[in-house]
Amino acid sequence: MFKEMKENLKKILVVTMVLFSCVLPACATDVTFNTNGINEIEVYSSDDTLLGTINDSGVINLTDEAQNITFVKEYYDNETVEVDPTAATECNVTLELTEYVVEINANVEDCDVYEDGVLLGTYDNTSQVLSLTYGTYYLTFSKTGYENVSMNLTVPGVTEINVSMSEIVEETTEEENTTTTEETEDVQTAILIAYAEGDDIVDIFTENKVFFGLIAVVFIVALIGNMPKGKGFNRK
Repeated sequence: MFKEMKENLKKILVVTMVLFSCVLPACATDVTFNTNGINEIEVYSSDDTLLGTINDSGVINLTDEAQNITFVKEYYDNETVEVDPTAATECNVTLELTEYVVEINANVEDCDVYEDGVLLGTYDNTSQVLSLTYGTYYLTFSKTGYENVSMNLTVPGVTEINVSMSEIVEETTEEENTTTTEETEDVQTAILIAYAEGDDIVDIFTENKVFFGLIAVVFIVALIGNMPKGKGFNRK
């Protein structure tokens, strides 16, 4: 009788072990997570227990129940997704870069902000901050009539920048007039006498009425002096 009971116990034990071997694997399932090329991501359960660290297409063994899984990586926003291994064994995870706010203090009312020639935005009275993701930037601030200001910026780390723009001063060159003014108070006329003999050219200008009058007087005196003297009248 005891022998028979012993045999029955063995059978029960074997059946139990077989059942456990079939049931236990079904209680947990490997799930593959596609992270679009992002590596070294920490994976946490809903109770903040670290389940592991994965790279792209990493695998985590999860219990067969719907649960919230959170993915954490530096410089990225945390991403929480609901995972049910009984419904799907592969999950796509999208992580977005964290945007950091950088405040701008400028001595102008408005200016354009460029990063390597690409317009990032416009600084004005309504927008005085930049939202930048992780990285190193070479920023240029530009405004018509002012000299550009450029600077290197590492994000995160810098939360405020000061921009001092200098107004462009145009250099004006005064052209000196070299016009010669002539007094015309005593000038009435000018006589130009020019004659050429070979390569010689003689120009005579008379620009003064006094000089002109003297010439006229000399000419008249000479003319009278050369006239023949009269012999008088013959009287009968």
